[in-house]
This record gives sequence, structure tokens and C-alpha cells, in this order.
Amino acid sequence: MGGDLFYSCGCAGEGGGIFLCRETETAGKIETLALAPLPGANYHCFYGKFLYSTWNVAGKGGGAAAFRINEDNTLTELNRMESCGVATCHVTTSPDGAYLYAANYLTGTFAEFKLAADGSIAERTLVADHNSYPVGPRTDRQECAHTHCTRFTPDGKWLCVVDLGVDRVFLYPYQAGKGIDVDGVQIFVSDPGDGPRHIIFDAAGTTAYIVNELGNSVTCCSYSNGKLEALGKYTSLPENCTATTKAAAIRFSPDGDYERYTNQISFYALDGNRSYTDNIQLDFSVDPVDRFNITATFRYTNAKMELAGKGLVEKPMTSRFKGVLNLQYATNLNKWIFDFTASLNGSCRVYGFMKDFKDADGKLMYRNGRTPVYPMLYAQVTRRFKGWDVYIGAENLTNFRQKDAIIGYTRPGEDIIDPRYAQFDASCIWGPLMGIKAHVGFRFTLWK
Repeated sequence: MGGDLFYSCGCAGEGGGIFLCRETETAGKIETLALAPLPGANYHCFYGKFLYSTWNVAGKGGGAAAFRINEDNTLTELNRMESCGVATCHVTTSPDGAYLYAANYLTGTFAEFKLAADGSIAERTLVADHNSYPVGPRTDRQECAHTHCTRFTPDGKWLCVVDLGVDRVFLYPYQAGKGIDVDGVQIFVSDPGDGPRHIIFDAAGTTAYIVNELGNSVTCCSYSNGKLEALGKYTSLPENCTATTKAAAIRFSPDGDYERYTNQISFYALDGNRSYTDNIQLDFSVDPVDRFNITATFRYTNAKMELAGKGLVEKPMTSRFKGVLNLQYATNLNKWIFDFTASLNGSCRVYGFMKDFKDADGKLMYRNGRTPVYPMLYAQVTRRFKGWDVYIGAENLTNFRQKDAIIGYTRPGEDIIDPRYAQFDASCIWGPLMGIKAHVGFRFTLWK
């Protein structure tokens, strides 16, 4: 599949299923190309030229479905099979493609399916239940077991099943051709009430990150031979936050620099504690003639962060330098004041997922993964009277604007801007969004 094509699950309404979509050359624009109907589809995975998805029917339960990926990337359904549970929410295949595993959230179970050579689901071979384990303290959400994620460890030897209801991550040993062994399970116990939901592993395969839905946090663990050991836990919420929120999923950014999860985007250096920022600022001010002032400022920023496997790298979205020059002249008794300001803004490294952004003409927006250096000009004239002033001015006289600063601002196939859309992302802003602006105002002095 080309890099601009992707599949998306859509489970709402009668039109649910697996959508084949394409990113257009305009950042944030998505085009729907095809639909493979499937009720209640909410998660899918791949093995070779096959796609496997969850499905759900209200009041009847759920299961897994198998699709063949055709040459034109459309999908042909092979078959479906029930998972003997309710609210099937996650699927994964074994590393050898012989088995498929599906988590049933509401019933606290997960199913094992044997796959046929043609990619179809041959038979259901196991249904495992976590309801014999003690539940967590959150009676509103942890009234029973709630399996939420099935994912294999990087070594391919263990199936991780994350259970929100019982605050545990189960690791079942897997044997090629035989499936998992439920009796050989290893168990990682989260803090009470954390409600673990998903798990991912770093590229080295030695560190795991568990996103906790109820605890709004991420638990970092070391991993070795089927065992997880907690290294630390990090909140996803700002200090003193009182909002009701839940963490739902966790991903690495494409360059591996950051973790992202859905109730808030939080950034952590993934290795070491050597991240730092050095600032150097030079200021200069002189009055060459009476009532005429020249002020200049230059700031240099060297921001580094240490990341796992990459060492120290430049911190993204942080400008390397900024220079400001201000000229101000005032007439006798300061009746008239003329201000002119020029600034030069240095480039910054963009996030990894922004490196392939293209403008409406199909040209790369960020060559070498950096923003451009850009100037800005400001001017203002002030007339002072006794007890009040009037001023008029203009900003951004160079009319420089960042292109396509906000992505996902319209729903697929629509032109209506909707900031509530799930793909709305304003994290890519680094420059001005508006062009030339004029302003006029009055200022009153009430007392001195």
C-alpha cells in the first residue's frame, strides 16, 4: 500500500465498516475511496495480505472478521466468527500468522482463533476468562474484568492481555502451532484503580509503556522473558486538573521521539535525564540623538533532549534564534511617538510526522525537517493629548503566514471546519496564522 493510503474503522450507524482512505496533497484533507461494510468495527490489524477486524452487533455480542487485501487495496471479506463475548474491542495476530486473538471488553474474556492458509478464520480454539481475579476499587468502572488489549511482546513469545477491570496485564506463553498456554501465565499488577488499557513496546523490545485509562497516566516497565517490572509512572494531566477525562490509547510518534495518548498530548524524553536548554541573550540600546532610541536584542537557544537509542537531539518546535530591532522617535514633549519594530525568527525542527507534509502544489513544506527563517515587521504611531492617547498601527507587514498550520480541521468529504473532529490537530503551529493586521485604539489616564 502506498504511504498516502490507510484503512480506518468506523463503527457508528448503519454505514460502519473498514474505510479505505487517502491523504490528499493538502495537509489534513482525507478522501474516502472504498468501504467494506462491517457492523461495529472499532479496531483492525494486519498479517501479510490479510486484514482482521473486530465487529459488534448491539444486544448480540461481537467477534472477529477476516478480509483479503486486493491488488487495488480494496477488501474482500473472507468470513466472520463470534468471540463468545460482548464488546469485542481489540485484535492481534500471532507472529507466525497462525492464530488471531480478540479481547471482549464487557465480558472480561478473550478468544483465540486458528487461521487457515487462505487467511480466513478456521475455528475458535479457546475462550479465556479473567473474572476470577479481584476487581479494582473503582466501582463505577471496575465492577468486573474488562479485557481491553491483546498484543504480542517484541520477542514473539508472549501474548499480553491488558485488563482494565482487574488492574492487571496478563502475559501468556505462546508456542508456534499450538497457541497460548493459559496455565503458564505471568501477571503484572498495576496500582489499584489505574485501569490499564493498552500496552506498547519500544524499538529495542526491552521497555513497555502501559496507558492507564482510569488513572490518566502511563506506567513505564522493563521487559524480559515474559516479565514486566515497573520503572515509574507519569501523569498525563496538568497540575491541579479537575476535569473528568480518560486516557484511551498510546502511540509513539513516527520518529520515536514522543509518546502520544488521547486525553492529552504529553511529551517525555524516553531515556536518561540529560535534556537541557541553554539560552544566550544580548541586548543593546543607544540614543544617537535626542528623543531617538535604538534597541536591539538577540537570543540564541540550544535545546536538547536525550532519547532512547538516539542520544541528544534537538528539541522540536523550538526556534534556534530570534533577533529584534526597535526604532522609536518622539517629538518635543512626546506629543508624537513613532515606533518601528523588525524581528527575525530562526528555524526549528518539526515533529517527525510533519516531514512529509506537502502544500497544495505537492511540494514538501519542510525541507530537511525544518521550518523556514522568516521576518516580521510592525509599525505604530501614537498621538498624545492631555489625559489620553490615540494610536494607529499595523502588524506583520511582510504578510508572512504559516501554510496548513492546522490539520484535520474538516471531516472527510466536507468543507465545514469542525474543531470537535477527532483528527483536529493544532500542535503543528510554529508561525503566524494571520497576515497583515491594522489596529487603532484609545488609551486614557485615569490618575497619576
